[in-house]
Amino acid sequence: MRKQVAVFALLVVILVTARAGAVEYEVPIDIDTDDDLYELLTTEQISEDTFNALLDLYQRGVDLNEADAEEIYALPGLTQKDAQAIVSYRAAAGNVNDARALVTAGVLTEEKLRRITPFLATRPSGGSPLASGRVHIEAIRSSEDSGAPPVFFSARVQTLRHLTLGVAVLLDRTYPTDIRWDPNRLALSGEPTDATPNLAKLYADWKTPSYQVILGSFRAGFALQLVFDNTSLYTPNGIYHDEVIIRHTDLVRGCDESAGELPVSPCPSPIAYVTPDYKVREGMFGLAAMLRQLETDVGWLQLTGWVSRQVHTIYQYQLYNRGTCSDPNDDSDPGCAAPTVFRRQSDLTAPTSNYVFKTLPQMWAEPMAGGNATFFFNRRTHIGLTGYGAKADFLVNGVDLDFQEWARFPYGGTYGAFGADAAWGEDNVDLGVEVARSFDGEPAGGGYGAIARGTVTWPKNELEISLRYYDQNFVNPYAGSIAEPDQVDGQRARDEAGARVRFGGRVTPHLELHGLADFWMQPSSNTAKMRVEARGDYFWNSATEVGLYARWQDKDLSVGGFGQCYLATTDTTPDGQPIPCKGQKIDVGALFRLPLAPRLTLAAEYLHRFVDDPTHPDDFMQQSWGWVTLSWFPTSTLHFYARSRYMILDLTDSTDAERSIWSYAEASWKAGDGLLVQLRYDNRYFFDDRVSTATRIPNPENWLRLLVESRF
Repeated sequence: MRKQVAVFALLVVILVTARAGAVEYEVPIDIDTDDDLYELLTTEQISEDTFNALLDLYQRGVDLNEADAEEIYALPGLTQKDAQAIVSYRAAAGNVNDARALVTAGVLTEEKLRRITPFLATRPSGGSPLASGRVHIEAIRSSEDSGAPPVFFSARVQTLRHLTLGVAVLLDRTYPTDIRWDPNRLALSGEPTDATPNLAKLYADWKTPSYQVILGSFRAGFALQLVFDNTSLYTPNGIYHDEVIIRHTDLVRGCDESAGELPVSPCPSPIAYVTPDYKVREGMFGLAAMLRQLETDVGWLQLTGWVSRQVHTIYQYQLYNRGTCSDPNDDSDPGCAAPTVFRRQSDLTAPTSNYVFKTLPQMWAEPMAGGNATFFFNRRTHIGLTGYGAKADFLVNGVDLDFQEWARFPYGGTYGAFGADAAWGEDNVDLGVEVARSFDGEPAGGGYGAIARGTVTWPKNELEISLRYYDQNFVNPYAGSIAEPDQVDGQRARDEAGARVRFGGRVTPHLELHGLADFWMQPSSNTAKMRVEARGDYFWNSATEVGLYARWQDKDLSVGGFGQCYLATTDTTPDGQPIPCKGQKIDVGALFRLPLAPRLTLAAEYLHRFVDDPTHPDDFMQQSWGWVTLSWFPTSTLHFYARSRYMILDLTDSTDAERSIWSYAEASWKAGDGLLVQLRYDNRYFFDDRVSTATRIPNPENWLRLLVESRF
């Protein structure tokens, strides 16, 4: 049955994609708020990379009067041709005062404008001519919480025509604080968790057609993202102010302490689950400047430079003590294990517990300097150079800390990368290439990487083909280039050589198709892997849609048989040594959306998964998901949503994996263009027969979230 199912899934993919061309995202993106992005991620319709890119665009906002073609192209549903058409319209008209003018001028269709509107930094009608912006505050609480809830506040103001000011503040409740080295225990210690305000983002961004300066929180990215990119954008080109904050969708343990020096753990049994804090996506903090267009006789020069000192958090197990470990790759050496983190008491010598599975705040600083120089012959043809250097300065005195070999950042002190890129575009064809050399303090000292990408665009369709190579020693934590999610010692773009084809677009007035085929190998082990995906959506009208999709992935094409560990990152041998997981995963799904009545829409989706797992040595493990959503817009200012999702992670054994039903109801009220108030209630019920479910607190989970946002 295994091979028959795999062959069937592959045939479905081939048939669905045979006529397609593709935009950059896996599915049609049609959202109202960022809640819809979280739902697309939860339902696995988009990847985490796509989610990060879209959330960045949504929270930061794209100003059509200032954004370049690369940033506009990142908006969902737009092709390279659309992006260039918007830039050309802006140059001819002087500015884009109202995005609806793009439809009137024939630059975009109404459908494309509707899809990009939530991502635009637009000023509401009737707003102040001197300033515009957004103020956002939200808080979440669940039934087992005590004390203050997690809170997220952000504000952005655009004024003086070119100036954007922004701030984001969180209330953290789950991090231990004031991490120190305890020389008596030869371990770390931290103060007990408490509610602490966290100034997560702060920036001032002055941007004109000629130059841009950002002071504070920012991100940067260039070319094909190989040398430097931490923007998540698909085609970055420059510097961007940073205000991205992420909320979690799962409760976390309310007590993360083990016994340590005590007879037993101080945590109650069972441990209640509570609301997690908001998550900061750490970028850079400092000064970035960009000369956007220095004209010459044959084109223009773009120059960018930055200096940064970002203070980072770190997961406690990504550390090791250089004083007790000479090689973090030696897992048999107990001195290479992560230092224990004890809970610090007022009596420093009294027995105490220790923290487990904690993220430690303000543990290391990252001084960095970098830059880019690019000469543009025209908007689509350029040559460029990019480089950066950084180092890790750990902030805990009394101990020489460094990163474990599997952490995202390389151990050994300094690191960075430099390289060159070139691009050419003419008519409906765009080609680009970038090569890079990384350097670091690890024994190999760095390695090489290269990527090439080409796109062909025709009306409403796009085809992309890319090639990539990252050698085993290419360790660049800021490589955002195309790579599969599998990692080698914390890096995605490492020890990987592959070719990818992506297709997508509107092939008829009613049919939209998306497809992907990616073949790659790990050169160090000659392990061949493959991923193929396809999706087709048929739109009878703007409110009625039917979709089919299929996804197939194999982590090692040379190995067959059931009982492999696909869903885990690694498996282990009897003596505990990690070995790579292998196996297959096949997804087949269907969805539909149709109006039940004026302003009332029903949507449903079903996903069935076949996956290799050690608990099923003779067949695939089978998993099942189902979603039903009702959307009701009784007035233009009042919206209601209700959604329910069931998930069964093992259809044959209720004692093995999660079975749950997650439902929520949400009400949104808009006062004109300026004010949004949103209240959401979530209920999540676990009904499997695992021991952990029988003792789980709470079950069911109950969440309440309040969001207030004002645009002016």
